[in-house]
Amino acid sequence: MQVSFYIDPICPWCWITSRWMADVAKDRDLDVIFKSFSLAIKNNFLHSDSDSPYAEPSRATHRILRVMEAVRKEYSNEMVSNLYTQVGYKIHHEGEKTFEWLSFVLDSLKIDTALLEAQDDESYDEIIKASMEEAFEVCGTDIGTPILRIESEDGPRGFFGPVISELPGHSEGLALWDGISAMISFPNFFELKRTRNVEPDITSTQRLFEN
Repeated sequence: MQVSFYIDPICPWCWITSRWMADVAKDRDLDVIFKSFSLAIKNNFLHSDSDSPYAEPSRATHRILRVMEAVRKEYSNEMVSNLYTQVGYKIHHEGEKTFEWLSFVLDSLKIDTALLEAQDDESYDEIIKASMEEAFEVCGTDIGTPILRIESEDGPRGFFGPVISELPGHSEGLALWDGISAMISFPNFFELKRTRNVEPDITSTQRLFEN
């Protein structure tokens, strides 16, 4: 099954959910494609002078999304996945807040570092917006990241979420996917929700990088 997973690298909740998807993908025969969802665009931060603490970080990772789309164009979806993994680790595990290391990451993945020029290429914004429209099509506009979308015989379906505060164990993660996929397959299911009272536990994903 192909799963489109919409990301903004700045979002820690999205990072945890993405590592869950990566952990269960092989055992559930999932082809996970990471696609762009700019929180800078969604929250009208891209060309504003907002004093929100999220404005500048999301503008910065919007520039990374441009590079990711350039990598997709020149290489593959798999290379975008590899790039997101490296970028997410730098941001969420190593606490990097400036992105001078992006050239090093590209080089380590054997990606042409000339693609760094895409950071300032606004032509990629139309590609990012088109990607976001795919997410809006299945979830509506009152969403952030993460977002899942699948293509079914009856058309595309998806959810905002799941929003999880820590990476589940592998067997628990498989059970979570089975539940989520069952809900997605039911066209008349819309919402489950409970109030978040914890912060995202980034350290829970560390085990995926220790082997």
